[in-house]
Amino acid sequence: LPRAGTPCPLGGGERGGGNTWQSALPGFESEQLRLWFCWRAAARQQNHRHPGLSSPSRRTACGSRGSPPSTHRPLARILLHPSQHPVSNEEGGTVARNVSQVIVEQLGEWGIEYAFGVMGASILGLVDAIRRQDRVRFVATQNEQAAAFAASAYAKLTGMPAACIAPAGPGATSLMTGIYDAASDEVPLVAITGDVRRTWEHENAWHEIDELALFEPISVFNAQIETPPQAPLLAAGAVHAAMSRRGVAHLSVPIDLQMAEADIEPIPLHGHLAWTMPVAAEEGVRQAARLLSTATRPLILAGGGALGAREPLLELAHRLGAPILTTCRSKGLIPASEPLYMGIPGFGGTPLADSLMREADTILVVGCSLSQNTTGDWHLISPGQQLIQIDIDPGKIGRLFPVEVGLWGDAAATLRHLTASLPEGRPRTSWSDLTSRKLEMLALIDQKAGLRVSPIKPQFAVRALQETLPADAIIALDTGDNAFFMCQQYQPKGERFLISYHLGSTGFALPAAIAAALASPERQTVAVVGDGGLSFSLGELITAVHYSLPITVVCFNNARLGMIDSEEEQAGMVPFFTERPPMNFASVAQACGAQGVRVEEPGALEAALHRAMATRQPFVVDVAIDPLERQKTALEPAREVVV
Repeated sequence: LPRAGTPCPLGGGERGGGNTWQSALPGFESEQLRLWFCWRAAARQQNHRHPGLSSPSRRTACGSRGSPPSTHRPLARILLHPSQHPVSNEEGGTVARNVSQVIVEQLGEWGIEYAFGVMGASILGLVDAIRRQDRVRFVATQNEQAAAFAASAYAKLTGMPAACIAPAGPGATSLMTGIYDAASDEVPLVAITGDVRRTWEHENAWHEIDELALFEPISVFNAQIETPPQAPLLAAGAVHAAMSRRGVAHLSVPIDLQMAEADIEPIPLHGHLAWTMPVAAEEGVRQAARLLSTATRPLILAGGGALGAREPLLELAHRLGAPILTTCRSKGLIPASEPLYMGIPGFGGTPLADSLMREADTILVVGCSLSQNTTGDWHLISPGQQLIQIDIDPGKIGRLFPVEVGLWGDAAATLRHLTASLPEGRPRTSWSDLTSRKLEMLALIDQKAGLRVSPIKPQFAVRALQETLPADAIIALDTGDNAFFMCQQYQPKGERFLISYHLGSTGFALPAAIAAALASPERQTVAVVGDGGLSFSLGELITAVHYSLPITVVCFNNARLGMIDSEEEQAGMVPFFTERPPMNFASVAQACGAQGVRVEEPGALEAALHRAMATRQPFVVDVAIDPLERQKTALEPAREVVV
């Protein structure tokens, strides 16, 4: 058993302090420590009473929960002296800064502007600290999944992380779908969860789970604050990891520690997020330029990593005479009016884009992971094609398909360097028929886009949105046939699209639109959803109303799960379990305090959209969509008779 003055391998309780067990735990006497070790040893011999104490599966940032403190974790995680529990003073008395205030100050100092979340007992201190300052704004959603979706969408739109905050236990688990969305699309996000009191651990406490184990597989940073001095370092470390590694950073804060005194200043931002974006190496750029300049059918495939590189991308494409394809995630990067823009391949794409992918002899892949959706189940790229891949993440280069040249660097800077390395002269490509082929494709799309029939064709609804929305609009897409028709048929003018791309989660669009309306209130924000997807996130209409957000929700309501219908048909099945009860979502919106209109005739749709967008308030346009229109029929000739 440790005697007075026994060294503590975890260091003292204060920065620069002593390194004995007593200095690690101010307020404890050696006899108290000895009694605790005796109790611990007895508990290990009767582990049926405290099974969690010896369970190696419950881990923290310092090691296994329940492992010996002499090798894994500070005793402050187990015991806390009552003097370390100051209570906030609502009467105006003077109280010292607490851990929660330090965390919130640190997040605000490092650029976090929004924290989306749901209140709960185990985050009282954290949210109380948020309400007492004005740098970080708390946005109360109706469930934690929506909070994580909103934080993920905020990062997709702005490139900066937002926070999502949830109580312990079911609050933390409810975050996970949105957390996986952010991780799958590699955007920065800071997740903060409360945890039970440290003195209640391993006692089957209310809402107790192993939060670090929950987040470990999907996070780039995962820690629990154990002592007050760690608060600024770990909060700053979470933001730094989220930004530098483009992923989810998780921070767990026990409820008792949230209110503990912590007279510590936040770490200044200056000098910490100060890196410059890399440019690919000179030799690789020259090699890529040689391949592109000698290609007969070069093609550029631009993914989400190319957002922000429009001008250098267009300059290179014009020098090469190369057609440009985008993904659903990067739709809007190149306007449809650009002669070299040929649409989207793979899911939500067109036969023209698929054909061009197959015909190209050299493909320049810019910021694209070459996922299943983009490559048509990985069938659109063949071994005989030469690939040049530019990506900020070297782990993406050559991961799924072998490349001739891999260029590790920022898309915009590397594209400029690549263009400058091309030899002078006109391109020598054999893409001589691009214009006529594009016109043929647009004619196919036009067949049903102008068809004024009832029930309304989804193609007609897409065209109405296209003609109504401004070029700087933000369009949040849910997963479903609504996304398929928007990706395939919408001809962009420069709009920004938000989508749960790699995870493909239903219920993303409305929380994403909430985040977009907060981040860019001056832009028109639209959530395009299906009736199935809107059902997943319907409660967030209350959030939009509460904050008076200028969001238009356009529901493609075909009273069925249309995408699943298509998948069942592709599997040779008769569609089953996909029909949904009829629902008037305009009435539901009105019951939530929003405005809404049901549109069943095509002639009323344009006016409804204009009205919705002019109100600058939450508005649901519930469009009765033809349930027989499927992915396979999207480009088939129209057979209906116009009425």
